[in-house]
Order: sequence, then structure tokens, then C-alpha cells
Amino acid sequence: HMKKENLEKQEYVLQIALRTFLRYGFKKTSMEDIAKAAGLTRQGLYFHFQNKDELLKCSVEKALDDSMQAVTLALDTKVLSLEERIFHALDAWFGCYVGLFTPESIPDWEFHCNRVMGEEVEQSNAQFRRKLTAVILSSPETAHLAPLAETAVEMLWICGQKWKRTLDSHDAFAGKMREAIHLCCQI
Repeated sequence: HMKKENLEKQEYVLQIALRTFLRYGFKKTSMEDIAKAAGLTRQGLYFHFQNKDELLKCSVEKALDDSMQAVTLALDTKVLSLEERIFHALDAWFGCYVGLFTPESIPDWEFHCNRVMGEEVEQSNAQFRRKLTAVILSSPETAHLAPLAETAVEMLWICGQKWKRTLDSHDAFAGKMREAIHLCCQI
């Protein structure tokens, strides 16, 4: 029981850390800021994570793992239409970050994320795009898209990347993403 509580607390801290890094950037976020936001002392945070780099790495790894699980679940939910499955996958990958970025935080976030994570983020992004492409290729609804499946996924990817950083609300993201998916599936 105690281990479950500790795991839940650590997952909560990782979620808070990621959101704080996204909002303010890595450089402007201190361990003290994250500890306060998570309801911990700075010493309590250092008990779990040696330094800010480790905290960033762990928080991004958890976000990638959680998102990939949600993407897989969405794409495997056959009771939904193909457009809904694609929407839920893109929403799991991008939608939860809408409204967290500030224009000032993006370059700092990207630099430090790449520095700490190396190729891991791009490998996860590529895996996500492969999963989405496979679903489009395997669906009778979009058999006509076969020659354009990778292009359709790339277009949706670009939209997701842009809108997670520039839109203020999840509703705006969902509306635009549903329209983009519908357009891609109609081609």
C-alpha cells in the first residue's frame, strides 16, 4: 500500500514538473518551483530526483509512455469510426499540452529536451506516426488514401505540433483537429 502511494506521488510530481517546464521553460524553472507546485519540500524532491536534468528526463519519459499507451488504446478501439480513432490518438499525443506553452518557453524547452533526451523523443514521435499510418492503411474507409497515407499523417502531425503550441483551449484544438482529420480522410 505504501509503495502504491509513493508511486502515485512520484507520477504526480512528474506530471507537475512537465507542466511547469512547458509553461516556463527549463532554464526559468527551479527545483524549488516544482517542489512548491507539487506540495513537497525541495529536499523531498531531491530525495526522488538527483537534479533538474533527471527530473526532466523522467517526466518526459513518463509522458511519452503514457501518451503511447493512450494512442494504442485509441487506435485499437474498433467501435469508434476511423476519424474518431485518429482524433483520440492525436488528442492523446498533442491535446493534453494545449495552453501550456508560451512563445518564450518553446525554444528553451526544445533545446533542453533534446539535450537531455537525445533521440528518444524523435523515436517516439516516429513510432506514433508509424502507428497512425498503419491504421489509415489498414482501414477499408481509407483504402483510397494508401498512396497518400504518409502525407496525410505528416499533415496531421504538423497541425498537431502547431496547434498544441499556439491554441489557448482544448476545445479550439479539438475543433480544428477534427476538421483536419475529416479533410485528410476525404481526399
